Amino acid sequence: MTTRATLPPSFLILLFTATILLASCHRNTSRLEQALSHAATNQGELESVLNHYKASPADTLKYRAACFLIENMFHGYSYTPIMDEYREAVFAAPTLFRYQHDTIWTELSAQPSVSRTGVSRFIYDSSVITADYLIENIDEAFDAWQNAPWHNEIAFEAFCKYILPYRASDEPLSNWRKDLRAKFLPAITDVKSSEAAFVSIYNKVLTEFKKSNNAYPYGIDALLADKIQHGSCDNRSMYLVNVLRALGIPAVYDHTPFWGNFNSTGHSWVSYVRNDSTFSLTHKEQTLKLFGTIDASRFYQKNHNYDINTFSYRVDSVKKVPKVFRSGYEVQQAHIDWLNRSKDEVPSFFKNIYRKDVSEQYGLFASREISTTHRSPIYLCAFAAGKDWQPIAVAQPRHGKVLFEHLNNELVYIACRYENDSLIPISSPFYVTDNHIVHEIIADKTTTETIRLTRKYVLTFHWTDRWSLFLNGRFEGSNKPDFSSKTILHEITELPTGVEQITFSNPGKYRYIRFVARKDADPNFAEFAFLGKKELTDATQQEINGKLIYHDIEEISIVRGMDKDNSTFFRITNTPGVPLKGYWFGYDLGSNPDAYITGVSFCPMSDQNMIEPGDLYELFYFQEGWVSLGEQTATTNCLSYNNVPRNALLWLKNKTKGKEERIFTYKDGKQIWW
Repeated sequence: MTTRATLPPSFLILLFTATILLASCHRNTSRLEQALSHAATNQGELESVLNHYKASPADTLKYRAACFLIENMFHGYSYTPIMDEYREAVFAAPTLFRYQHDTIWTELSAQPSVSRTGVSRFIYDSSVITADYLIENIDEAFDAWQNAPWHNEIAFEAFCKYILPYRASDEPLSNWRKDLRAKFLPAITDVKSSEAAFVSIYNKVLTEFKKSNNAYPYGIDALLADKIQHGSCDNRSMYLVNVLRALGIPAVYDHTPFWGNFNSTGHSWVSYVRNDSTFSLTHKEQTLKLFGTIDASRFYQKNHNYDINTFSYRVDSVKKVPKVFRSGYEVQQAHIDWLNRSKDEVPSFFKNIYRKDVSEQYGLFASREISTTHRSPIYLCAFAAGKDWQPIAVAQPRHGKVLFEHLNNELVYIACRYENDSLIPISSPFYVTDNHIVHEIIADKTTTETIRLTRKYVLTFHWTDRWSLFLNGRFEGSNKPDFSSKTILHEITELPTGVEQITFSNPGKYRYIRFVARKDADPNFAEFAFLGKKELTDATQQEINGKLIYHDIEEISIVRGMDKDNSTFFRITNTPGVPLKGYWFGYDLGSNPDAYITGVSFCPMSDQNMIEPGDLYELFYFQEGWVSLGEQTATTNCLSYNNVPRNALLWLKNKTKGKEERIFTYKDGKQIWW
């Protein structure tokens, strides 16, 4: 989920929440009347829509649909003038090649333009929407619904919530229904059920629409998304929901604001709804599943030539959601009532009057009751990577207890009260096991231990599979340019996981030295250096350089692995974009090499969350707050900390660089990520 340069959601939610709350406090009016009043000078357009359908008894349902849209119309979007120019330029391009839309943006944004002066401004739908736009949307939605083979399966209430809305999220408005229906209807001409139609369109869109971080920092509308076919998971979810609804298929835009055991960017996806139950699907699956796998939440071990049990940390395969929310069109009246009653400060996350907690529909059934003497609302928090505890749910204490329901198993939460813009813990961190047992994580300061740390962030199969490509790679020395006679200096038999320092057991002097990947592998180096000594008795090794030698690969790519920067890497290719397997490269050290080749230092391409020599780290444990165990500058790819309380929840920060940091416990010599 990417960040867009629009007004923050908390700001716009505050605006229309305040509008609703003030209206409900000062006069006893219906929400339809409040919405019409909120439209201000545009009220006449909305009234025209109501009058249009009120005139004919045959349009009774359409009138009710219009009322539904208008009485919930406190939505809006951010308008940025430059996006108009960008949109025109994209649609003017006869053919849009891969990433050409980014090139268009780069060129456009570099040009001065009077129309671009100023910043984005927030526009309420009700203040600009026209009667013609709303009438066309309603008529098109009804036509898609009533002419679908599954029409009788979808009740009017479900139609209003999951097909009728003219927006899926906070995207700019566009006339998308007719165009998207015309484009995708041929793909489901012979499909007779809404479930099968959902699966077909879902897989088609996910195949064609490429996930990427686009160059432009602003929101896009559904038709622009259809044109460029690239974007964030937010862009893709918005687009897919609108495509499905254009075809009369009920669809919802669900999301988690951050992963509970992974990164802090969160994720959005699209699901199918039937009889108030949610069915999910992952790409290329053919069956919708109740409590199914959430999109992009699984890592699979594809290479099986390594054993994860040998690592000093757990390798995780599932990204877990702390809660699941639905970005719907309908105002959540119960939440408005709670906001009206609340006399306390409320975190901005809870001022969204459209967000609905649907965690139960994704199989989150864990719960925890906590005792408290506080009467103000208590907030359940989960840990967001690099950001500390973040509120994810709220409950009101009753009779000295507060109950949180629909939590995920094996995920760490903590209960807090909110005061002066700060979260103050009222419980220990805890998780609920798969068999519904609550486990509290409490540091035991009476018993300490020494721990060895090699990472600051969760490790997944995404990386270990890449690193397994180094296995059975060889370092060779020879005095013949074709290596027809050679010495194997070292073969990689253990999975590299960070900055590796290898000392050869049989050092020697060679004119030619090289690395050879195994025949079926194309490992990517972030850094690489042969090491040597003038004399074997020398205390330190020096980096050995010579003339690069290689076969069928690009020298410029290799150089990126020798720039002293672990964030860059080289990918070996013999044709653009095609990885070369079984490659080799090395050095010609000249006819009279003056040093013994004694070892090698290398770092695989990685997420840079391993311990890096030279970086400054600080370790914390949790006890009513984060308590420092001191700072260390790493000298190797491992940190050692003494006097660490047993059973503590820990957090290792890299104070030199990077934000990806996750909490962990330490057991049996391994970091266990949470």
